[in-house]
Amino acid sequence: MSPGSLHDPALRARGLSFLRGVDPRLGALIDRHGDGWPGPPRRGAFAELVSIVVGQQLSVKAAATVARRVEAGLGGTPTPEGIASTGLADLRALGLSQRKAEYLKGLAAAVQAGALDPEGLVTRSEAEIAGALLPLRGIGPWSVEMFLIFYLGRPDVFSPGDLGLREAARRLFELELRPEGAALEVLAAPWRPYRTLACWYLWRSLENTPVGGEGR
Repeated sequence: MSPGSLHDPALRARGLSFLRGVDPRLGALIDRHGDGWPGPPRRGAFAELVSIVVGQQLSVKAAATVARRVEAGLGGTPTPEGIASTGLADLRALGLSQRKAEYLKGLAAAVQAGALDPEGLVTRSEAEIAGALLPLRGIGPWSVEMFLIFYLGRPDVFSPGDLGLREAARRLFELELRPEGAALEVLAAPWRPYRTLACWYLWRSLENTPVGGEGR
């Protein structure tokens, strides 16, 4: 568990208390869903990055289905070696698009070449993590944000381009249109420094709404 991670129950409890105090609407979501944080990751950073790429531009349910197929096809948790030794056609047969298959091959190649150390990202700053991941084909801001949120549990990450968050915010604030960009950032400003938790409860308020991503 890294310092300053929402995987720490004590930090999470402080965050939930803070959000209840600054936003009664968000507090109602928290009370409705309870502490549903997924907890520390059970797999390594590389496997998490693979999962994020697989889930780009898919609903949660569809992403989980494809991820299971990929794991089954690779014989277990994805590894750089397993992906590198699997042909593009075989990856596509597991339910991946041509581009996503290419993205995973590129990710595996970067690790094998020593250009990326996924586990070494854990102790680095958010800016350093973005600097390491964004040069990779198929990894954009959304994918970096998902890594920071779900793998590292960094407490104050927000993903203004995520379709699910935009829709959840529209419902929460009873808006006619989904807020975008700067407008969404303004709405989320009171949730600092626990915007990650706010994201989690906004997602929980939806029913399998597709998320935003690169092409996540």
